[in-house]
Amino acid sequence: MINTWTSLPRRVRWPLVSALALLVVLSTLYTGYCYGWWGRSNLVLQYLLQCHSPPGSEQVRYREFTVLAPACRWPEVEAMSGDGRYLLITEHAAPATTYRLDLTTGERQLLPFDPTWGNDPAASNLWFLTTDLVLALVKGQRYVLMDVPSGRRVFVHWQYADTLATAPQDILHDAQHIIIAATAAVVLAPDPFARPDHNLVFYSASLDPGEFQARLRAVGVTTPLVHPAVPYAKVAVDDDVYARHERLWADWEGIHAAGSNRLLRPTGFTFNPDHTFLTYHVIGWTRNDQAVVYASVPRYVIERWAPIYASVNLLPVPQPVLLLPVP
Repeated sequence: MINTWTSLPRRVRWPLVSALALLVVLSTLYTGYCYGWWGRSNLVLQYLLQCHSPPGSEQVRYREFTVLAPACRWPEVEAMSGDGRYLLITEHAAPATTYRLDLTTGERQLLPFDPTWGNDPAASNLWFLTTDLVLALVKGQRYVLMDVPSGRRVFVHWQYADTLATAPQDILHDAQHIIIAATAAVVLAPDPFARPDHNLVFYSASLDPGEFQARLRAVGVTTPLVHPAVPYAKVAVDDDVYARHERLWADWEGIHAAGSNRLLRPTGFTFNPDHTFLTYHVIGWTRNDQAVVYASVPRYVIERWAPIYASVNLLPVPQPVLLLPVP
């Protein structure tokens, strides 16, 4: 074998040695990235290798977390239930799906989108009204009320909030709940799926709950507004998100002790002071404040954020949805 090698001309041996050395370097680079030895946050390596790694290696790379939704499915967290048990996640990779993830059991329940709506679930806006009831705004500015466990769904008529005085009075006076969901006030009948025509959404781009409550009282409706709970106690300065017991708080850097501000569990994320929306951010605290959910918008290998017409963003890199436990 040695004699064979030495008998080869130098012009043959050197290319072979160079090719072998390159193969060793690339193999080491690939293996090291896959198993989290280096480059986890490097956007170039993510772009090249993230979706070509062995199954399960993503969990190894993010070993201090639990990976809730893999990066290569292009996940987006739509909402988190107020009790911290459920997430609504849309995976934009074809075929796009939206599901409710139970953070206690890991169970996933697909939301009952109907293909005849002519709408991709990835193009919808979603809100938790309760842990089981979800409101979706789908193509054509149509609202859909969904019951996730049963799969029941109904369309809900809508009108602008400043036209409340012209709304059907029987719907307003028969309402069992009036729930605030971002820019909408959702009027629900006692059985919203048995009487879908007695549900109604009032929309306003800048909905003021106090003002809307006053308008309800002006037409004799005393049903109180329900504000769905949020999965944290408060959001303080610099997006510090406090646990419900307020003894801990979390930000992009990790989980901290309130009072001393000592970092108890770091995330290892990088921070972009010029564009903070590019950093992983806290979605909320899970049930019983046992862990924190983190998510990020897709990053780009080439990022130049400027006024809308001057931005140059090339080679997108999706990011996983992660769960960081309390130490």
